[in-house]
Amino acid sequence: MTTQELQQDSEKNGNTIIKYCAIVKDEAENLNKEDLIHHKKGKGNLFNGNKKDCQELLIPIIHKSLSFDLLQQLLLKGMVSLNHFSEEHFTDPITIHSMIKKFHKHSKVVDLTFQIFNGYIRISGSELTMRYFTYTFFWYICKGTA
Repeated sequence: MTTQELQQDSEKNGNTIIKYCAIVKDEAENLNKEDLIHHKKGKGNLFNGNKKDCQELLIPIIHKSLSFDLLQQLLLKGMVSLNHFSEEHFTDPITIHSMIKKFHKHSKVVDLTFQIFNGYIRISGSELTMRYFTYTFFWYICKGTA
């Protein structure tokens, strides 16, 4: 895929795509797999790996994402301080508010509720729903890495 195709598919700007490609390249180097990503000026980046290589690169990148970290903390702790999380991630609380709205919108189908109350972000739902969501969330991220 070209940078332009990635921009269209991901609805991100070119600078963001380039930044993420650099992160992927750095992660490949951290895993001692420098040959997975080839960069040619003016042509973009080429991934030379299989599904397992992709999964190995994907996990550290996902762990660096704001939404993953928020979901992980909510699932493991039950509630998170909005101000503390925002400061920890150098993010505006308004960004977190909009993320919570998206989480809430998409989780209505499975009867999970994401809300901010008295400066704390909470997730709530039936025990069965919470257990299933937590299991599938971590399983999807970690499958195939053992």
